Amino acid sequence: MTKPIKWGLMAAVAGTLLVLIIVWGVQRYQDRLEREIYAPERLQLGLMAVQAGERSLQAVDLVAATLREQEQRRIRQLLARDLSLTPHPDPDQAVALLTPGAVSLVATEEGLLAALTRRLVALPEEDWQRTIIAADHWEVAVGDSCLTLRNGGTTDVDWRWTSISRCETD
Repeated sequence: MTKPIKWGLMAAVAGTLLVLIIVWGVQRYQDRLEREIYAPERLQLGLMAVQAGERSLQAVDLVAATLREQEQRRIRQLLARDLSLTPHPDPDQAVALLTPGAVSLVATEEGLLAALTRRLVALPEEDWQRTIIAADHWEVAVGDSCLTLRNGGTTDVDWRWTSISRCETD
């Protein structure tokens, strides 16, 4: 093999490798954008559409177990607060008796979705402000409520709504 041919082949191989590395880098960058920016943004826009009444909340939008637990805890707290304001002789006993029936409203998927939809609709119609933007979670403030969106997948894109709470103010 002559030297010019050898150099030509080496240049072609090097060029091919360079093109493959560039394509791989671009693909990796696009995957990262999808995982860390576009997917959580789509979820946020979907929740905003639920708030506006433009679409219904879907089970795939959220982590049901954690939100169900949060809702049950909130229902218990509201029930205890309301009963403490009444002249009931034993509000703690009343809370213990009434809690199973009250939390059963969010025990089913349909009940949980309906309760969370009501919570979203009740949020003030303000701008949704992203207060934390990280690779694996976003926190979005709406009024005095904060919604946490998390990516549950390690390599896949699996963004879901995981909690709603009062925003902590400094």
